[in-house]
Amino acid sequence: MRKTPAIEFYEFSPIEGISDEALLKAEKKAQYSFFRKQKGFIRCEILKSDKNWISISYWNDVEEARKALDEFLNHSSCLPFVQMVSPSSERRLYMHRELSSKV
Repeated sequence: MRKTPAIEFYEFSPIEGISDEALLKAEKKAQYSFFRKQKGFIRCEILKSDKNWISISYWNDVEEARKALDEFLNHSSCLPFVQMVSPSSERRLYMHRELSSKV
């Protein structure tokens, strides 16, 4: 049986006073310097509505995603992003696709 990729939903909001441009710049730096080099990373999408942001990341499996998260929190290229996010706004969920349809 083929494994389905793990999908990580990470909901967050920036701390007060952080611009969208600054947050996206920090996120892009983390993407290029960290995530793209992680074992099991497939791709990521960033969504925004008002002050609410969601990162949807696709991984080969949950274990690789969680291992990367542990390293992410201490990686120098990710520190600017980590410092811009309100800790009380963070929520993370790992799921697997059960059904998909296309038009």
